[in-house]
Amino acid sequence: MEKAAPKLAAIVLAGGRSTRMGRDKAQVVAHGERLIDRLLRQLPPRVLPVVVSPAALGVSCPVVCEDPPHSGPVAGVAAGVAWIAHTHPTVSLVAVLAVDAPDSPLLIPQLADALRQAGPQADAVAVLADGYVQPLGVLWRLAALQAALEQVGDFTKAPLKRLLRGANIVTITPTGGVERDYDTPEELQNLPPAVPIVPAGETQ
Repeated sequence: MEKAAPKLAAIVLAGGRSTRMGRDKAQVVAHGERLIDRLLRQLPPRVLPVVVSPAALGVSCPVVCEDPPHSGPVAGVAAGVAWIAHTHPTVSLVAVLAVDAPDSPLLIPQLADALRQAGPQADAVAVLADGYVQPLGVLWRLAALQAALEQVGDFTKAPLKRLLRGANIVTITPTGGVERDYDTPEELQNLPPAVPIVPAGETQ
């Protein structure tokens, strides 16, 4: 049986300089697993991942790099969007995640439900945390994300929050801390063990 064409993709930003962590966040190991592997493992089924990084991470999904490397997160999003649009024209929704928030894939079902309930006038669903709309852990309609990138223009070193300007954003307030990011070794000590993912049809 032919696999259904993907409709939802996830761009995983993993190419930052990681100055606060002290080394490549994607390759940091916590609870016996690299952050990049933990994040990818927790993506829902049928979500198409693409990782943005200049490093060879040894992952089983496509890896692209912003041009030039280390030119900022918006440039990374643009690189991911370009790859998705070129290779998988059926994709209509894109989650933008960061490798230092390794449990953020668990947000995707809630984000998708909120976007569906908001209707076609909503461009994206984002997390509201500490009174602020977060620019990562966002589920975008692909066309709206492409339009937001066009509005930014020069991607180099542009902050991710620029993408949210002018967009019709719906917010959710998740519980359980799955949206949390870990920027330093000290913060990483608070990362809980990952919940095992049970394949559909199996029980623990």
